[in-house]
Amino acid sequence: MLSAIVIFIVAGIGWFIYNTEYKLTLAGTENSPDGKYTVTFQMVGNPDWPFGSTNVKITVEEIGNKKTLKVIDTSIDDDGAKFREDNWDVVWQDDSVKIILKGSEQEDAVHTVMLQ
Repeated sequence: MLSAIVIFIVAGIGWFIYNTEYKLTLAGTENSPDGKYTVTFQMVGNPDWPFGSTNVKITVEEIGNKKTLKVIDTSIDDDGAKFREDNWDVVWQDDSVKIILKGSEQEDAVHTVMLQ
């Protein structure tokens, strides 16, 4: 009986750590006007409690080849809010994509990814 209780407690702690630190939650995607590329935005875990940063993963891919061009692991400071569409702007250019991350407690962070 004691072993079952210990296993249950360990499993619960593991589940909690996974959900708060590692679970990937899709926040949105943006496709290029020509349909060749996509940018995927994911929240990693949950925002740091109570008003901390939120870890995010941004993946830029070429759709036809399913080739990953760039993975950006970063964080935003938005008063402990979940990662959402209001936190980014995507500007498609001829040979690159500019990804602008916005948070209420930070300067805009600009990431430029070459597409060729």
